[in-house]
Amino acid sequence: MKHAWIGAGILLAVLAFSLFASGRVKDAALQTRALLEQAAQQAEGGSTEQALDILREAEKTWQSHERFFGAVLHHEQMDDVLTQIAALGEYGRLEDLDDFLSGCRALMAKLAQLYAMERLTPENLF
Repeated sequence: MKHAWIGAGILLAVLAFSLFASGRVKDAALQTRALLEQAAQQAEGGSTEQALDILREAEKTWQSHERFFGAVLHHEQMDDVLTQIAALGEYGRLEDLDDFLSGCRALMAKLAQLYAMERLTPENLF
């Protein structure tokens, strides 16, 4: 009986960590996505410098979770977000509004997909 309780305890610990990790990914993805939406709005309004400032804030937000994400996400997922943010910065500096806006939309979709893949649901477990 003791072994069953130990097994159940381990299972509960893994489940608790999975829920915690899913919550952290969700928070970071939603924060970064909200900042990208703000950057896109500023760029559409003609405020390129403000859009770039908000983009830098989005990058810092994502990077602030980098150490934790190294344990729970694939490294290519983390790096892809940072690479796309860097590309957006270049589009903004070149004042290429179309590429900046389409890049923002693509990255927002990627963040939504990333959260959906990491969410603790039956579909993701099996």
